[in-house]
Amino acid sequence: MKNIFLTAYAYLVLFVPYVLYAKVSGDGGSSARVGGDGGGNVENTLQNPIGGAGTFGDLINLILDAVIVIGLPIAALFIIYAGFLFVTAQGNEAKVTKAKSTFLWTIVGVAIFLGARVLGEIIQNTVEVLK
Repeated sequence: MKNIFLTAYAYLVLFVPYVLYAKVSGDGGSSARVGGDGGGNVENTLQNPIGGAGTFGDLINLILDAVIVIGLPIAALFIIYAGFLFVTAQGNEAKVTKAKSTFLWTIVGVAIFLGARVLGEIIQNTVEVLK
């Protein structure tokens, strides 16, 4: 189960952003633009994925937003998994304790990355006020 989550996480973090943010220049969405010299030169350019970040604080907020977008569905899966553990425990104290621990640490993890987003906003606003 752990290997499945790690594989899915690696896929989401490493592959999906390159596909989503890659943009090839061209006319009207074509995949490549042939150079005007008739020599068959193809010019490919990639769009800057962090072009919306004008400052370091904006960059941090973009990263935290990405963490939240990726982390919340994973947290939801772990909450469902903790519920599954509760159902399958059938009164066994060791299994109930494991289910409670899984649920508790999932909630703690969610609180940490949501708190990091709030803390990032507070720091960015404080720095902007001090300028």
